[in-house]
Amino acid sequence: MNRSFKIMVPIIAALAISACSSGSSNMPSTAGGAQAASLINRVASPQWQRMGLAQAECPAVVGKPTCLALRVTRAGISPACSPSSTCGFTPQQLETAYKLTKDIKHGAGVKVAVIEAGDLASASTDLSTYRSTFNLGTANMTKYNEDGQTNNLPPSCEDYGWCAETALDIDMVSASCPKCTILLMEANDGISDFETAEATAVSLGAT
Repeated sequence: MNRSFKIMVPIIAALAISACSSGSSNMPSTAGGAQAASLINRVASPQWQRMGLAQAECPAVVGKPTCLALRVTRAGISPACSPSSTCGFTPQQLETAYKLTKDIKHGAGVKVAVIEAGDLASASTDLSTYRSTFNLGTANMTKYNEDGQTNNLPPSCEDYGWCAETALDIDMVSASCPKCTILLMEANDGISDFETAEATAVSLGAT
């Protein structure tokens, strides 16, 4: 978003200068304004959005955290995709691509925290399905709220649109370091809630 804005500003400035020097009026014509709006829209919108290749997984709400996950779409329809050896990249492919195995030794003794908005009630069963599909063994995962309690969890992730992001994060931790201990920090959806969850995760030993 910041990059798009930085690109957009000089384009707007250039359009304004062009309009002011092209005639006696200081205002661009209606046609010129439409062209400017079209150009700005093309610059500000990412290619995947313009071409309908994907959709943002988490809603972008001013003053709230958002994730950057994208869901691939085909003609506006999200393809169904259950975990399988033929669905997406395998953990082995990810480890090879990022050269992770040698560096982290599969994560033994390492605690990794993922901070999410809302409670994914099916987190344990979802993760178990993913790990059994790819022979990653049993997960060592504990679910906490932002204050480090294993009860009093926040409202459902469905309320915030974060369920797919949460499932994706714990799966990808498993793929990149299958022996890591996962601290699933489920916060409310405010920025201060995420900051609290991060501090709590560190106090619980996340590195």
